[in-house]
Amino acid sequence: MEIAGTLASILAVLIVGGMSPGPSFLLVAQTAVGQSRRAAMASASGMAAGATTEIGIPEAQAPSGSPLRHFAVAMGVMLTNPKAAVQYGVVFGSFLPQHPSRALVLLLPPCVFIMEAGWYTLVARVLSAPAPRNSYLGAKRYLDRGAAVVLGGFGLKLLASI
Repeated sequence: MEIAGTLASILAVLIVGGMSPGPSFLLVAQTAVGQSRRAAMASASGMAAGATTEIGIPEAQAPSGSPLRHFAVAMGVMLTNPKAAVQYGVVFGSFLPQHPSRALVLLLPPCVFIMEAGWYTLVARVLSAPAPRNSYLGAKRYLDRGAAVVLGGFGLKLLASI
C-alpha cells in the first residue's frame, strides 16, 4: 500500500506541474497547431521519453519534419527544461522515501512515461484539430512573438535571481 500511495502522490504532483505552461507545453502546442497531429504525437512521445530518462538520442540523422526529428527535439527540450528539472527534483526529494522499495523504483519510470505521454498526447490531439489549428494559424505571428516575450521574461527573471 505504501508503494501505491507514494506513486500516486508523485504522479499527482507531476501531472499538475506538467500541465502548467512551460517550454514543453509550448513546443507540443505549437507543433500541434503549426505542423500536424502526427508531428505533435511524436513530440508528445519525446516529452514522455525525456521525462523518463536522462539519455538523449541523436537527431542529426532525422530528416526535417520526420516524426523522429520531432521526437528528438521534444526529448531534448524536456531534458534541458529547467522547469522540469526543478519540478522532478522537488517532487522526488519530497515524496520518495529515503530507501524506496525495488517495486517503486521499477514502477515509477513507466508510470511517469504514461502520465507525461497521456498529457502531451491530449494537448497534441486537441490543438491539432481543425478549429484550434486554423485559429492559431491566423494569429500565429502574434502568438509566437508573445510566447517568445513570456519565455524571455522568465529567462531574465531567472538570471536576475542568481
